[in-house]
Amino acid sequence: MLRDLLIALSLANLCFLRIWNQLFNGKLTYYAQVPPTNQLAAVALNVLLLALVFWTGAQLTRRSQRPALVRLARWAFLVVVLVEVKLPYVAFLLYERLGWTSARPLFVALWLLIVAAAVFLASRWEARVTHALGVLLLILSPFVAFTFYQDIALALRVRRMSFADQPPAAVLPSKPGAPRVVWLIFDELDQRLIFDQRPASVHLPEFDRLRAQSLSAEHAFAPARMTEMAMPALISGRLISKAEPRGAGELMVTYGDSAAPVPWSRQPNVFSSARELGFNTALVGWNHPYCRVLGSSLSACSWA
Repeated sequence: MLRDLLIALSLANLCFLRIWNQLFNGKLTYYAQVPPTNQLAAVALNVLLLALVFWTGAQLTRRSQRPALVRLARWAFLVVVLVEVKLPYVAFLLYERLGWTSARPLFVALWLLIVAAAVFLASRWEARVTHALGVLLLILSPFVAFTFYQDIALALRVRRMSFADQPPAAVLPSKPGAPRVVWLIFDELDQRLIFDQRPASVHLPEFDRLRAQSLSAEHAFAPARMTEMAMPALISGRLISKAEPRGAGELMVTYGDSAAPVPWSRQPNVFSSARELGFNTALVGWNHPYCRVLGSSLSACSWA
């Protein structure tokens, strides 16, 4: 029973590998509007509940001793390992951290190859394959304690963090006849699907009217592939090669090829420049915690 419990915990923990990675990569606190202690507790609880499901299934199978049920349980175990754990994902994370994202097709092919090999081996040596996987999960079971320790440590750090927005800047006296500028950014809008290769059956009259009344640059390009870097680059007016969240209210950015990251909150931006000219500024945004990072440059702010 103890062996089955350790295997169940290890397998359940690996099923949440992607979630654990997202929690521990430093971005959780930066993008959260409130302390994410409930999320940290919920993932740990989900691991325990899923482990209980796996362990209960193993105990029921052992007690029945029906050959058909035993074989079904072995194949279910194999399917969960292949579909949920995705062992090549571990290697892919290492490559992604090193910046070798072009290797993604290689790991997709590797995963398909492993699936084919596993199905072939299981069809020939069903009991041996499942036993070997069980031994492997037993070896990996200490990582359950390590993961839960990280979860608790992060929850304790989160309790000491401030998730409050910065107080807005003072409202400046309005200038009679001064221009008003509204800057709209459609994050992740696809130029190709909206305009260049839109299906004939899709009608988007408002986008067509907007383009007809505006300057349209067909060869413009985004400053970065990801919102995490693209928005700071647009707001600061400088290309960014790297962006790393730091706590709940700071983003460390690296401009161009410079080696030293700098805090985004302390860099000049379009809003601080506008205030220097005597204009009030406001921002309504998504994803980045603009009000925590850039609040001192804004007369009003809201983010989600």
